[in-house]
Amino acid sequence: MSEIIGTNAVAAHDLLKACIHEHAHRWVAWHHGMRGVVTIEHNHRGGLEEKHWGGRFYMFQVPATVAARRAIGLAGYVAERMHEDSDMEAFEISDSLECGDGELSSTDEPFAAGHTEGDVATCMALVRTYWPEILRDAHAEAHRCMGPQVETPTLAGAGVHEDQAAFEFNLALNSRGCSKNGQAENCAIAQRGAA
Repeated sequence: MSEIIGTNAVAAHDLLKACIHEHAHRWVAWHHGMRGVVTIEHNHRGGLEEKHWGGRFYMFQVPATVAARRAIGLAGYVAERMHEDSDMEAFEISDSLECGDGELSSTDEPFAAGHTEGDVATCMALVRTYWPEILRDAHAEAHRCMGPQVETPTLAGAGVHEDQAAFEFNLALNSRGCSKNGQAENCAIAQRGAA
């Protein structure tokens, strides 16, 4: 029984981590005038050696500058590290990436290629600026993925589901094993693309 509880705790941790990672990309992209869609998917083969949940942020535009591209590429990893340790410094993240202790995903690496400690510091500042929104959206995403039986009291009164149509659209997507963020503009674009 404790193994099942432990596995569920690991799965819940993986889910929140994936949601924080992807919504950090989304908010840093938004800062740079770009929009996109977050997708979170359950990995049914997940276990102690393999993640239970993964995600992806799909941008609708290409970053206009190298600085924007690097910040967007670094944002997910930076947010994960900041969530683990809120006192994390840019040099620590930069060093972990340089020494191989930390690793960017295969989709993030091309965007962050050539990053410097200054790029990490800039990204951290943006992630800190949007931290309340990143956490709000990550918790809402995790809540949608896990279903209504999961209590997320930190969302009380946060206005997470202001757009009922977007929320219902996300529920329909979730029934297919994935979820897209509840931003009305993204849902409208996704609905037009599916038509």
